[in-house]
Order: sequence, then structure tokens, then C-alpha cells
Amino acid sequence: MKRVIIGGMLVASALFYLTFTFKDVLILEAEYRLGLTTPKTQAENAGAKDFTISVPKVGIDAKVYPEIDPYNTAEYKQALSKGAAHAKGSAYPGN
Repeated sequence: MKRVIIGGMLVASALFYLTFTFKDVLILEAEYRLGLTTPKTQAENAGAKDFTISVPKVGIDAKVYPEIDPYNTAEYKQALSKGAAHAKGSAYPGN
């Protein structure tokens, strides 16, 4: 009987821990599934060769330099020193 109680307490605490850890993700997922919000897209930049990358939460807003050869170390490092590099041959946002 004691083992059943301890096992139940461990399961309950694990569920509480997981819910507490992922509560923000669970809330966003519930809002999306219920149709309260829609996912943000970058449709306006789809296929554009001149684009930027933004991560507002950490304050990043950088120009992306397109069609940089990832196998040319000098060219890639030069692009990275100015901003972000988009590897030659990879897909563009929205594609």
C-alpha cells in the first residue's frame, strides 16, 4: 500500500513539473488549436533576395547576405562579419 502511495506521488509530481516547465508552450498550442491566434509568417519576404533576420526577444536584427558559398571560408567569414550569411543553393524564406 505504501508503494502505491509513493508511486502516485511521484507520478503526480512529475506531471506537475512537466506542466510547470512547458506551461507557456501548452498555452500557445491551446490558443492556436482553439483558433484564438494564428502563426506568424514571413509571407512578405517569400522568395526575396534582400531580407533580414529578426529575433526581438534577444534584440537581434541583422541583414542576411544571400548566395554565399559555404565552402569558401574567406567569403563566408566576410559575410558573417557584416551580418548573417545565406548559403548558396539553400532555400529562401517561404520557399
